[in-house]
Amino acid sequence: FATRGIELVETPVGDRYVKAAMDERGLVLGGEQSGHVIIGALANTGDGTLTGISVLDVMQRTGRSLADLASVVAKAPQVLLNVKVARREELQDAAAFWSTVSAVEQGLGDKGRVLVRASGTEPVVRIMVEALEPGVADAQAEILRVALLDALGPLAD
Repeated sequence: FATRGIELVETPVGDRYVKAAMDERGLVLGGEQSGHVIIGALANTGDGTLTGISVLDVMQRTGRSLADLASVVAKAPQVLLNVKVARREELQDAAAFWSTVSAVEQGLGDKGRVLVRASGTEPVVRIMVEALEPGVADAQAEILRVALLDALGPLAD
């Protein structure tokens, strides 16, 4: 993004956090991995229909195909694990786990990223790892899964 003069801002998960960051920084477009896209001039929250119409508008005005427009987006291999844990509420205080997260982040450097968050509705912690090199995301996600289960215990079925 930086090579195209686009500022990338990371926020906690949720439209309200994305919109707040947009408002604070004067940004015009926000989105989440889930597919929510917020077009600041047109809406305060993600709207799939509005996003689709906006993309069609860009295609019409530029004469470019969707494939052509999407070709500039670099995708990195990504792993998402939903780990059932016994003590989800202790996630923030699990120092050994967060130490492992820091080590994985340092190892990835600028060639990947880690996102960890507790589900608000399930006894699950979500671990997402992206890495530019194939296989790295899988391996690092597994390291984090093991560390998480050590810290918070597995949920008995």
